[in-house]
Amino acid sequence: MPKLAPLIVCMFAAAGIAAAAGPALAGGLVDEVRLGVLQQNIEPRGHEQEYGFDLNGEIFFAPLFARTGDHPRDAFSVRPVIGGSYNLSRTTDMLYADLNWHLPLATGFFLEIGAGGALHDGALESDTGGSEYGCRVNFHESAALGYDIDEHWRLTLEVDHMSNARLCSRNRGLTNGGVRLGYQFD
Repeated sequence: MPKLAPLIVCMFAAAGIAAAAGPALAGGLVDEVRLGVLQQNIEPRGHEQEYGFDLNGEIFFAPLFARTGDHPRDAFSVRPVIGGSYNLSRTTDMLYADLNWHLPLATGFFLEIGAGGALHDGALESDTGGSEYGCRVNFHESAALGYDIDEHWRLTLEVDHMSNARLCSRNRGLTNGGVRLGYQFD
């Protein structure tokens, strides 16, 4: 499979355009843009074939099922997300699409959980005992603890995971963790 880097670059460009067009997007289709850095393969059992850092970007769309008059990021709001991770060490890159649930906590803090699917360019099988993801399209899950810096900016500590839930012959999985800075349009 060809590397996903060109598609991920296009996704980052779209995120940059969305950020630059901020006021024009207020109340529109794009709700938030996040960019960050993730450490690839943070699982303790790690495989030396997957390493390095990922540049990561996400575009959050307007919440689904928003109640009239309520803030779009109220408890349990659900937002569609597209994202991508580009590995700087040339190992596995991925594109993903999730639904993301947002839960406010104490003042300024929040939790988020996401679930969906991912397309990756990593190895499906390996003769050397390296990474084996089994299926080209896998499940994608994420969790974040975040803090709203002000009405537009937020910082999140993130963990995301990709695997196929044993639907294919191989199921190594890949877990990444790091930090993202987000800008919310309002």
